[in-house]
Amino acid sequence: DFLLRAALAGEGLILFPTFYLHEALRSGQLVQVLADHTWPELAAYAIYPPTRHLSSRVRAFIDFLADRLAGEPYWDHMD
Repeated sequence: DFLLRAALAGEGLILFPTFYLHEALRSGQLVQVLADHTWPELAAYAIYPPTRHLSSRVRAFIDFLADRLAGEPYWDHMD
């Protein structure tokens, strides 16, 4: 939060994932620099105990996460 507050106050640059900044970018409080630079991708993992049969709730949650996190996130398309 300190770094974000400093950037919002015009005190410098920050390197944060767009999901953390998308509201400030959309409102114009922050502007993206180095837009053509490629940043490493972030990964998300579902960790659960090894078992032969996952409960239907756990399976549904994992499927939900896989569906929601697949592809380009909506916050990267703010044009």
